[in-house]
Amino acid sequence: MRELRALDPLSKQYPEIDVYIISMDKRSDLPKIQKKNDDKGRTLTFVSPLGDSLRNLDIVTRSNKIAFDQSGEIVYRASMGKGSTKDWESLFQELTK
Repeated sequence: MRELRALDPLSKQYPEIDVYIISMDKRSDLPKIQKKNDDKGRTLTFVSPLGDSLRNLDIVTRSNKIAFDQSGEIVYRASMGKGSTKDWESLFQELTK
């Protein structure tokens, strides 16, 4: 939750950057989670993984933060508990250049 609270203001400050929260499994309650998020005024989007997408990104057991540039290249990766708000601020600034 700390990470979501940190990402939310950045997603509002940089609306040109899409932020998706991908569940580790297919969850039937994602619409409820999304509604709660929307009701709080957050701009994060929650989705379920498609096919082997998580495996293809080498995400198998723990949460990760991954950023892609406009060409689809991974430009940032941090595992659960890694990465700081300062790191993400720098990343968002870099992605908007």
